[in-house]
Amino acid sequence: MSDTPYRQLVNKTKQLIAKSKILTRIAVSFYFHSRHLLKYRLSDTSTMHKNGEELIISLVADKIDCFVDVGANVGRWTNMLKKYLKAPVRGVLYEPSPTVFITLNQNIKNHEKLIFRQVAVGEKDGKAILHENPKSPSLGSLVYSKGSTEYTEVELIFLDTDIVNLGIEKVDFLKIDTEGYDFQVIKGAAQLLKKQAIGLIQFEYSHDWIPASSTLKAAMNYLESFGYEVLLLKSDGLYTLNYSWYGEYFQYSNFLAISPQWQWIKEHLYRGLI
Repeated sequence: MSDTPYRQLVNKTKQLIAKSKILTRIAVSFYFHSRHLLKYRLSDTSTMHKNGEELIISLVADKIDCFVDVGANVGRWTNMLKKYLKAPVRGVLYEPSPTVFITLNQNIKNHEKLIFRQVAVGEKDGKAILHENPKSPSLGSLVYSKGSTEYTEVELIFLDTDIVNLGIEKVDFLKIDTEGYDFQVIKGAAQLLKKQAIGLIQFEYSHDWIPASSTLKAAMNYLESFGYEVLLLKSDGLYTLNYSWYGEYFQYSNFLAISPQWQWIKEHLYRGLI
C-alpha cells in the first residue's frame, strides 16, 4: 500500500531535517528532554511513602499471609509493610550483596516468620556477577552500569524452585526491585504464575532495563498471558498505561500486576487510562 501524500511530505521533511547537523542536534535534545517529561508524567517520585507503594500496602496488608521481597536492600519496603501488619506473617527477603545483607538483618527488628536469603534471583539457577559501586552499595545489580567498580560472584536462584523448597504454596505479594533485572525475576516464576499462586506483583521499570535487554511490552505480554492485569502505580492509585502512545520510555515507574483473585483492589484505586 503506497504512502499518502501527507505521509510522503512528512517523510521528505524528516529527510531534509536529518541533513542539517544543527537541526539533528535539536531533535536529539528534544528527544531526551521529552523522555524526562514522560518520567514526571508517569511517576511522581521514587519515595515509597509518596509514589503509591504505601497506598497499596495500606489497602492490602490485612489480606497478606505471605510476601516475598526480591531486592530487599536495607529493608525499607519490608519495614513499611510490617508497620501495617496486625501480626507477623511469613516472608522471604532476597538480597545478594554481602554488605547490604548485613544492614538488612540489622534494620529488620523482628525476624519472626521471616526468611533471609543472601542470593540473587533470576530466571535460572547458577552463578551471576553482582555489579556494585562502593559509593552506592545499595544500588548493586546483576545489570552492568557505568558506575560499577566492584564485581562479586553470587549465587543465583529462581522463584519457582526456591519458593517450593521453602514449603510455600502461595504468595500474596511479590515485590521486585532489582535495578533492571525485574523481568528476569518474573520469568523465573513461570510455574507460580501459571497457577496464579502469586496475588500481586509490584515491579520497577527504568532505564536499567536497556542493558538488561528487557522491555515493558514484553513483561506486560508475559504477565497477561497468565491472566494478570498490569497497571501503572502512581501516588493516587492505579492507571491503565496507553502503551501505544508512550512506547518504551525507559524512565522510573512502578507497575502492579494483579491476579484475578485480587481484582477487588481496583474498586478502591483504579483511576482510568493515562
